[in-house]
Amino acid sequence: MSQRPDLMPEREQGMLIMRARGFTIAEIGRAYGLGPDRTRQVIKAACKALGATEPVHALAIALAVGLFTVEDLSGSNDWSGELKIPQHVREAMTGARPEE
Repeated sequence: MSQRPDLMPEREQGMLIMRARGFTIAEIGRAYGLGPDRTRQVIKAACKALGATEPVHALAIALAVGLFTVEDLSGSNDWSGELKIPQHVREAMTGARPEE
């Protein structure tokens, strides 16, 4: 993650990345030891820090200004888990056909 502490704290960055990877509010909260309401507040603060109206907008801004990279979103080197890609999308991208 390209650290820019002047824009938002690391915890907000991490939670926003987890949200972008497809984690639920409950999953993110568990990872950070927070309840769902507090988790939503932190994600909302991350959006506000970037002037975004919602998490997907915050993600787009973060990518555009270099706060996050596409590699940050893949999650391959990160404790918070990999990007959740649905099985049907994986199959479509590899050309595999689901078993009937």
